Amino acid sequence: MSGLGSVLPKLFAGDDEQHSHTVQLYAEDGSLVGALGRFVAPVLNAGESAIIVATPEHRVALARNLATQGVDITTATRQGRYIALDAADTLSLFTLEGWPEPAGFAHCLGEALTRARGAAGNPRSPVAVFGEMVALLWAEGKYEAALQLEKLWNELSRTQSFHLRCAYSVGAFGTEQEAPFLKMCGEHTRVLPIGTAAPEINGEELSRAGALWHQ
Repeated sequence: MSGLGSVLPKLFAGDDEQHSHTVQLYAEDGSLVGALGRFVAPVLNAGESAIIVATPEHRVALARNLATQGVDITTATRQGRYIALDAADTLSLFTLEGWPEPAGFAHCLGEALTRARGAAGNPRSPVAVFGEMVALLWAEGKYEAALQLEKLWNELSRTQSFHLRCAYSVGAFGTEQEAPFLKMCGEHTRVLPIGTAAPEINGEELSRAGALWHQ
């Protein structure tokens, strides 16, 4: 196996080789799935692991996209290198009255990361992760809970190696949500604007993220 060391750093140039936390903003499901396919396919084709925590629709669409790129999802799943989880079901495992519980989250996702890493045959290699649980919370108007979950992912990165991509539909942001939107951007190492060819924005440059908001 070639190892993620030769794959993910190329996808996240400028970020830590063991961790990145990007957010993809999208207007159409097709553009999101296309971007995710380009994120996950090189990892699986290199013999490494990926965890997808998404809605049923996005899991099915991504599997089809990966198949068109020659990725053998069936084999990767059997080997434990491709773990596809339902976002709502997974979220329910560690939330209490709608609030993400730190210990439960660390156990649930930490265990999945450990399994995925072991399946790739390298206990130290990072794992590619797509998470849509934050988007579910945001869509329900639970902005603080979504921000808490973003923070829990960042805390988990202190003990686990992974490259995480979150995603939010721009339709989920109302005119009164600029402040939580900027806080959300601040929890990420990179903000990927609408459109797959758009330049990446460093999460620390919130004034530029603010410009995205007004667009």
